[in-house]
Order: sequence, then structure tokens, then C-alpha cells
Amino acid sequence: MLTRTRIRRLVAVTLAGLLLLTLGLSGCSRLGCSSARKPLGGGASGRLEVIGFYENGDIQGQGGVQGPGDNEQTFVSSLPALEANAKLIDIVSPYWYSVNADGAVTTAKPDPQVKKFSKDNKIKVWALVNNSKTGTQPAGGVLSDPKTRANAVKNILEVADKGGYDGIFLDFQLIPPKDGPALTAMVRDLAKALHAKKKKLGVALFPKIDVSPDVSGAYDYGALAKVSDMVLLMAYDRHYEGGPPGPVSPLSWVEANLKSTLKSVAASKLVLAIGTYGYDWPVGGGNGEYVASRVALARARKYGAKVKWDSDSGQPYFTYTANGQRHEVWFQDSQAAAQRINLAKKHKLRGIGVWRLGFEEPGFWKVVSDNIGPKKK
Repeated sequence: MLTRTRIRRLVAVTLAGLLLLTLGLSGCSRLGCSSARKPLGGGASGRLEVIGFYENGDIQGQGGVQGPGDNEQTFVSSLPALEANAKLIDIVSPYWYSVNADGAVTTAKPDPQVKKFSKDNKIKVWALVNNSKTGTQPAGGVLSDPKTRANAVKNILEVADKGGYDGIFLDFQLIPPKDGPALTAMVRDLAKALHAKKKKLGVALFPKIDVSPDVSGAYDYGALAKVSDMVLLMAYDRHYEGGPPGPVSPLSWVEANLKSTLKSVAASKLVLAIGTYGYDWPVGGGNGEYVASRVALARARKYGAKVKWDSDSGQPYFTYTANGQRHEVWFQDSQAAAQRINLAKKHKLRGIGVWRLGFEEPGFWKVVSDNIGPKKK
């Protein structure tokens, strides 16, 4: 889902009822342990599409998560994961743009190497655009006036045109429910403008079951799906950094939200987001740390912790002690992700979205290959 805060942070802070000062995209375990078998069909094409969300990373380590007494850097570039798994990825969505309250678009240094590599490997590029969320630029600020909405649409269209993108992924979060109609109007206008240029539009939405209306109340699923080409359901952060420890993406909760969403969104447009991250909570109180799944596993090895499986939620977890403080870690591993791929198949969805490339554990892409298979040449 910014100053390196992610989709999950947005949900976390909001559900906790805290004041949002600076939040942003981020967004979102590995696909796991599946037996090698013929990939099953998903959407209308007979194969689930794979959308990989991309971040440039930070070679300085800023925004990385530091473990207790460790020197762990989790905020790595997504590029190596993209390059190594190009045959499995249909769309890459780089997080490079944010819309300010006045409709202007700010950028985070688009990497021409990503665009060239994607073109050479038949990967579509849909630029990810989110809404700025700061004290001076409230989440719904750009929607408050028809003129600012029109300015935002114009500027996003310019981004798509000048950047040569195949589409735009709109990730507007924490919109006040009262601004829902304005959000729908903006998406409708943006879709019309993009389609006139033969470009696509995807929208990222939070679930509604067991999620605060402050987080998802602005989304009119049916209206947004009608005008867009793809809808991504961000089915994670059931437990978040600002709350007590627990599974990040409980399987039954994910399926309940899928079934609910499918009442308004056609399966041929719906994509299930799968996280490649978790949280490390200090036992006894305090906010959790946002950690990549590969880092969670490394931390378990470092502290000699046994990773256990919670069959009720379909999520792994472990506990450890560092510097006298007990910790509880829940994350989304390969086995958990494999179950969610199966959910996408079961409901004949369009595909899966991976938040985000570079956070996955070893074996993740083998699961994608075994269960989904390479894209058509």
C-alpha cells in the first residue's frame, strides 16, 4: 500500500482508530508446498493470471525492518524476483505514483529497466497509483471537489500516456464512506479516459466482512467493477501491527470475503491478493513489526524457534525471545499461499496478485509454477 508504510499499515492503524498522519501503499506470504501436478484452470482463459506488485527498494535500508539486535534489511528491490520469474508473471504493477489532494501526481523514480525488461518478456505494466494520506492531505482530499477529481484524472492519464503503460492500478485507501460516490465518479471518468487510449484500469479494494467501515465503506463493489477491467481484493491484515497477535489472512475469512465480493463482482474480473509478509509482535503489548516472509523464516532460524502450523487459519506462526522480550510472529508462507491459490481456482477467479515481489520465501515460485504454470507465449 508513502514513507515506506504499506497496505497493511493502513488497515492496521485505521482499525486501531489511531490518527493517520503518513500512510501509504504497501501492501502484501509465499505460495507454498504443493505437489507437482497439472495446473488447473482459473479464469476464462483457463489459467490464473499472476500480477506482481513492485517496489524499487532502498539500498540505504531506510524503511527496512530491523529485528531485535539484528541487522535485517527487508526493503529490497523487487527487480531480482521479477527477472527470475518472468515466465510466470502476466502483469507487473510498480508502485511509483501518488495523487495529492490537489490532483497533482508525485513520482518515486520510475525505473526504465523495469519497463524494458517487462516489454522484452511479454509482461504488461500497469502503474500503481495511490492516494496521499497525510495530515495536510487527507485520504479523501482529492475527491472533495469535482475540479480536483478532474485534475487527478487528467494527470493520471498523462502518467499512463507518457510512461507508455498498458494500464493503471488505482489503490485509493482509507476513503471516508461519505466520499464513496465521488470515488466511483472518479473511477468512472478515469476508466473512460484510459479506455479511449486503449489502456486498462484495475482497482484495489479492501474486504468488508469483519473490517471497519472506515476502511472499506467507501467502496461500491458493483459500480467500481462495472467500469474497471480488474478488481483486486486485498484479503489480508485481519490481524495487523496495531492490534493483538494473530493470523494475518485466515483462510475462512478470505473465503467468506471472496463469496461476498462475488455477489457484486464477476469472477472474470476478480483477483485475490496474496501477501508475502507478516508481523512480529512483542508479547504483552506494543505494535508489531512488518516483516517479509523470508525474513520471518530467517528470524525463526536465528533464534532456534520452531515454526508451527495453525490449521484453523491456515497460517504459520512461531515465538521466540530476544533481549528478554518474548515475541509472537505470524506470517504468510508457501503452504498458506498455496491454499489461497486453490481458493482462486475454486471460485474461478481471474487471477492472484502478489504483494509484493522480493518478499517471498524460497519455493514460492515453484508453487506458482506447479499450481498455475507459465503464461502463454
